[in-house]
Amino acid sequence: MTLTGENSKMNGELLTLASRVIYALSVNNFNTVFNRILSSLNLSTSELEDADCQISELELIQYLSMDLTRLSRLIYEVCTKFKGLKKNAYLALSNFLERAIWNWLENFPQEFDELQTKPNEELAERCERLFDMLTPLCSDSGRRKAQTWPLQVMLLVLCPNLLEDINNAENGAPIGASALRKKQFFDDMKRALASHNHSSAKPSLLEAAILATVNMCKSACYVNINDRSNALFSIVQRVISDLKSILFLQAKSGLRTPHADTEHLLTEFFVTCFRITPHNNEILKVCLNQQSPPIFHFVLVCSLHKIITQPRLSWWPTINNFYSKSADLRNMFLETLNRLMHQQPRISQV
Repeated sequence: MTLTGENSKMNGELLTLASRVIYALSVNNFNTVFNRILSSLNLSTSELEDADCQISELELIQYLSMDLTRLSRLIYEVCTKFKGLKKNAYLALSNFLERAIWNWLENFPQEFDELQTKPNEELAERCERLFDMLTPLCSDSGRRKAQTWPLQVMLLVLCPNLLEDINNAENGAPIGASALRKKQFFDDMKRALASHNHSSAKPSLLEAAILATVNMCKSACYVNINDRSNALFSIVQRVISDLKSILFLQAKSGLRTPHADTEHLLTEFFVTCFRITPHNNEILKVCLNQQSPPIFHFVLVCSLHKIITQPRLSWWPTINNFYSKSADLRNMFLETLNRLMHQQPRISQV
């Protein structure tokens, strides 16, 4: 059955409720749930006909309650099984593991903040190992990169020492062979973003770069804003302007994201920019402009809602920054309402 309309909404609500149940179960029964995942991971590497059916069970990964120790264990298990996975399995697993990292980051932000000053070498080794496994599998396919680059960038975000080496190399410092390969990954993303105005730009590669760099920028919000010397902040500054241009500022949007919800992606980036540079109103002005596409108005509302409702880290700016724009927001709502009221109704054809 194709889920549309009310069915799709109900499916989303059921998924949300189910994910909360899985999270709660894994808090006190982590090993039981984790062993089920390991069993599915083992079967996904087999040649059995029902191996593909096990992929759906791997989706549990993204809903588990995992601290840094558990996350490191999960990445280790994925590394040990990865070479035996079929293409559809590793692509699905890439998506699930990326979300699992975000689940950890959002539920244990203090661990990520501590990781910046006390890097975990065992975790870094596992992340780099998995990164290196993923790279050759998507080297000749922009579509695969759109599914693996978001995970790969999150794996590198968990390696602050490596990011420091990459950032120093930008300023001429020597760099080892392993770190150089990761630097090449960042260079590839920057080139893909910079190509967005060129006729030679490859849409699938541009999408991969957008998804990955939005992830990277978003993760920078979880580093204390007072730690501006952090390498992640420096790397983010090299891509954020191109992202703004692609997603919001250019006359004709270059955004094509078949592998992501466009509205969600824009909302995440709006909130990210606000948290990194709260006094830069560049994107806000675009979203408030009554001539802007309606999706930007919707993204603004969703962004404000997230800023208000998401549990706030101490260094994140508050919604108070938007109070001075209340009149503009009201005008935007009234204009949208007026436009809808005078819109010609569509006549469905039978």
